[in-house]
Amino acid sequence: MFKKIIIGLVVLGVIVLAGWKLFFSGGDVSTTIEKKRDELTAYHMEATMDIEQGENVKNYLVKTDYQKLEENENFKVSLTDTNINQEQIIIKNAEGVYVLTPTLNQVYKFKSEWPTNSPKPYLYHAILSSFDGKHEIKKVDDGIIVTTNPNYTNNPTWVKQDVKLTNDLSPKYVNIYNAKNEAIVKINFTTVDFSPKFEDGYFDVKLTMQEARSTMSETTSSIEKDFPLYPTGANVAATKKEEITSNIGGAEVVIMVYEGTDSFTVVQQLLDSNEELVISEVDGELESVFSGVAYSKNNYLIYIEDNIKYQIYSKDLSTAKKLEVAQGMEYNIIK
Repeated sequence: MFKKIIIGLVVLGVIVLAGWKLFFSGGDVSTTIEKKRDELTAYHMEATMDIEQGENVKNYLVKTDYQKLEENENFKVSLTDTNINQEQIIIKNAEGVYVLTPTLNQVYKFKSEWPTNSPKPYLYHAILSSFDGKHEIKKVDDGIIVTTNPNYTNNPTWVKQDVKLTNDLSPKYVNIYNAKNEAIVKINFTTVDFSPKFEDGYFDVKLTMQEARSTMSETTSSIEKDFPLYPTGANVAATKKEEITSNIGGAEVVIMVYEGTDSFTVVQQLLDSNEELVISEVDGELESVFSGVAYSKNNYLIYIEDNIKYQIYSKDLSTAKKLEVAQGMEYNIIK
């Protein structure tokens, strides 16, 4: 009798294990994912995000909100750079896509497919899309880990990604690796709510800006003292040949010309905060960045971060390389 019980338990264990593997196999999990997508009408998530940029690490607090209303989908993403206490907000509603910069009291409006135009690892939609392409699934005690080779167009060095999900498919973390298998982006989710209640006007641009500015803390940036900055953090084959400082419309503008295999020109200026809210419609493609505002058109890229506007012109550099130049602008003692 005891022998029959043991055999029965072993058989039951094999069946359960086989069922688990079937459920979480690459081919059969799609049904569960599609059900999750179909039932997804809202979520609120909070996370910490650390990004390695050269020898520096940038730290962010990330809040993401989603709401489906009939045919419309609302998104709101808040990215706070904890190093300089600056917040940036991206909103998509029925009227368009908006990037809000509270420190400048400035809003940029785009005609864009954001956020579906490229992966956003802090969005639950992007996390679910990990199952769409080639992926590997590993079972762990409290959930699963999905490994993929994502395509981050503006970050070509991000070649591998691990996403950990609980058994009910709630995200725990996202790690993104370079070719050396070093984790250069780490996102840890601290809050996940699939039944949030949003007040009226939560996805309204003007109301969001008012709230952001009312709670805005003083920044710790010393950017005015450091201005101008130099692309010492970018890996480009070019040498500075000329630097010109001009005064245009009462604003100091610095023009730097770099020549070489990766020739480019960068124009930079400090921006002042607007007394009244300014909403500008942008004729350009909104680029995916984790800090600042970036948009491109033809051979130039506009990048605004930490109250500095950079205009980068080049026929040699791809958009990803132009972004590397923009995000590699640093204070350089040796000028």
